[in-house]
Formats: sequence, C-alpha cells, structure tokens
Amino acid sequence: MKKVLIIHRDLLLGIGIESLLVREKDLIVKGITISSTMSSDIENFRPNVIVLDETSSFGELNRIFEMLKDCPELRVIVINLRNNQVSVYNKREISITQSNDLVYAIKQNLDLIG
Repeated sequence: MKKVLIIHRDLLLGIGIESLLVREKDLIVKGITISSTMSSDIENFRPNVIVLDETSSFGELNRIFEMLKDCPELRVIVINLRNNQVSVYNKREISITQSNDLVYAIKQNLDLIG
C-alpha cells in the first residue's frame, strides 16, 4: 500500500482531494494542515507522495524539499489551481566534478521535460 499525505492550506481543497483518493483501495490517505508539527507528521506517517497546492509559502515548500534529502523515494506533487496543472518533484542527485558535468545535468533535465 502506498501512503499519500495531503498538506492543505484550504480546507475545502484538502478534503476534496482526500475524499477523491480515499476511494482508491491501494492507497492510505491522510490529510493535515500546515503547522509547526508538519515535519514530525511527515516523518511519523512516512508517505510515498505528498500533495500540496502551490499557494504554500516558500518556507513550507523548503521544509518539504529538505525532506527529499532523507527520503529519496518521496515524490512531491504541487497543484496549481489557476491553470489546472500538476508538477511532480522527485529527488535526483548528480555528481558534479567538472563544468561539463553541470552542462550535462542541465541538458539531461531539459530533455526530460521536452
């Protein structure tokens, strides 16, 4: 079973996503609000996917992206309600030992989105 954590600022949006996903038999779904205990909530639940909307503040997003360092399998899905788009983030590390490595890493990631 995969675990999905929904972090919401807007209660209606969070409950809507949670009610949509809870129907899926292969998912364990939990919704939380953004709070000072968010990091410990994430660590205790150990989700495979975190879903949040793009209106989250930079500080909140930064805390979540920091968690990608400790949880390489974690995926973060950010919902943009204005244009009905979803962005998926996952941890990828590439060793850079020379400038050509940086160029290669940038081009490789551009190929993934093109």
